[in-house]
Amino acid sequence: MTIRSKITMITLPLIITPLILTLLTGVLSSRNGITNVATEFLTFKSRVLTNYLENQWLLLTNHDLQDNPDYLQVSQSSVKGYAETLIENRNEIIFVMKPDASLVLQTGQITFLQEDLVLLRDQILLKGPGWTDFYLDNMEYISDITYFKPFDWYVINGVERHFFYDTVSLILYRSLLIFLISLVVSVILLLVFARYLTNPVHHIVNVIRDIIRTNDLSTKVELRYTDEIGQLGHYFNIMTQELEIANLQIKNYALKAVISKRKEMKIRNIFQKSTESEFLITNYV
Repeated sequence: MTIRSKITMITLPLIITPLILTLLTGVLSSRNGITNVATEFLTFKSRVLTNYLENQWLLLTNHDLQDNPDYLQVSQSSVKGYAETLIENRNEIIFVMKPDASLVLQTGQITFLQEDLVLLRDQILLKGPGWTDFYLDNMEYISDITYFKPFDWYVINGVERHFFYDTVSLILYRSLLIFLISLVVSVILLLVFARYLTNPVHHIVNVIRDIIRTNDLSTKVELRYTDEIGQLGHYFNIMTQELEIANLQIKNYALKAVISKRKEMKIRNIFQKSTESEFLITNYV
């Protein structure tokens, strides 16, 4: 594994981890913020509608008409008209049902299935009024549910879930896009900088290979930087220079040794020939 690969493997997690944490933090924060907005929005509308119901009941009780079916029906019927004034777009819905899961009134043109109402009633009995998710006509809703005891009503103020949380999906999509772009740019810059940092090392390695191939110790490393890698190249040049001097000295010693040996052989041959001549002359005489 090359140094460039090691630098990339070490540095890449340091880049990816903050990006992922930033992405998760942004998405979770936006989701929590939107949930708070949706809760306040629905709670406010439920409170307004509950105040209207209390006012209607107060009118009946002040005139002792709470037991009169006609006036009670008129008072309850007026709730639908007031609820429709609270609807701002087609994604919202307000409806009322009794504990037996019978529908009392509704806004909009949504088709209510009895099994959906029964499931919602069971969910309310299990969790109690408040923030609730439920399905109507294959559409998921988030809602705030209040119980109005004088009429024995469950008042459900809801909105389609995607109306709020599509924004979270959009934020998530954009965050992922930014994350991927940042990651690609970071990797490209990382590879460029890693190449920039390791180029001097590659240059030294290439010089060493040339020296091994050519046996030329006079080859020098080009000093491009003054950092630690530059110092490495500088001391490498000093080392090769000393080795070159030592190599020349060894060659000179070897040459002198060869010359000395040849001289010795030559003198020995001359001396041997001289000795043989004297021996022949002596024997002849």
